[in-house]
Amino acid sequence: MSERQEEAQEEYILSQLQEKILSIVCTRKDVDYALLMQETNRDRVTVAQSVDSLVKHKYVKKDKINPEYEKSKLFIRPRFLGKHHAWRFLGVTLEDILKIEDNEQIALYFEFIKDVHNVSQRQKLIQPLDAFLTLFVVWTTDGKLEPTQTKEILKQGLKKGICELVQDRNYDSKELLNKRSIESLKKMLSSQEIKELRQFIVQMKDKLASTAEKFPK
Repeated sequence: MSERQEEAQEEYILSQLQEKILSIVCTRKDVDYALLMQETNRDRVTVAQSVDSLVKHKYVKKDKINPEYEKSKLFIRPRFLGKHHAWRFLGVTLEDILKIEDNEQIALYFEFIKDVHNVSQRQKLIQPLDAFLTLFVVWTTDGKLEPTQTKEILKQGLKKGICELVQDRNYDSKELLNKRSIESLKKMLSSQEIKELRQFIVQMKDKLASTAEKFPK
């Protein structure tokens, strides 16, 4: 069993304060003790005790701005287990968790779907990305997203999302594919990858058409 698989088995019951702290850490960048004290209305000692427990159980980690300086300011950041727990048990949305990742590919994906405002339709494009919070192999040991894995999840997620999206009677292709979003798509995928995605959609259309033809009229 790998170290990260062992981490997933170390879930324990969080206090209400720990849940609040974890929700903040998973949805805000550069979270420090001052922010946690302000958001939870608790003193530093109480907050620090809760954070230390979350660190011990590998839900969060403490990052120094300057690791070489002993008194460097600390930021509290989520680890894989913390993100998974916040998403699965605390009602934190996948989109909110992924948006704070310092990852250009994910940022481009959200920029691409920016004009899809219908909540239900937008969810169809985001839900397939749950692999980011269910697959250990996506993350490196230092908590960064593995570029190749990230690209593949986004590509497969987009395929699945489009398959679901086109079934929505209120779907308007102009919201997903317009001049602005296409520029984001070109930054996110290579011309060959875009061609392959288009071929996938065309093949899906042809298969649906041939299937419909076989139904009795």
